Amino acid sequence: MGQHHQPIPALKPTAGEPIEEVLASKDDEDKPAYDAQGFDYGKYVISLFARNFYNFKMAALTMAFAINFLLLFYRVNSYILVRL
Repeated sequence: MGQHHQPIPALKPTAGEPIEEVLASKDDEDKPAYDAQGFDYGKYVISLFARNFYNFKMAALTMAFAINFLLLFYRVNSYILVRL
């Protein structure tokens, strides 16, 4: 309750100071003191596969079983057309 917030000072150019310098000084204040690193998508994908390895393995085995079961009854008929 006893906290008092001070108002944010406005950027006003003084006499003889160009507006470009005032705006440039504001840009310098907005920049972080550290370099922001980008998101590492490769590491994210590897982590996703590592966390769900068992689930991916079971999905692959189920899909392979289904494909093999379909191919078991798939019959290729090849006819050689011979003209006499």
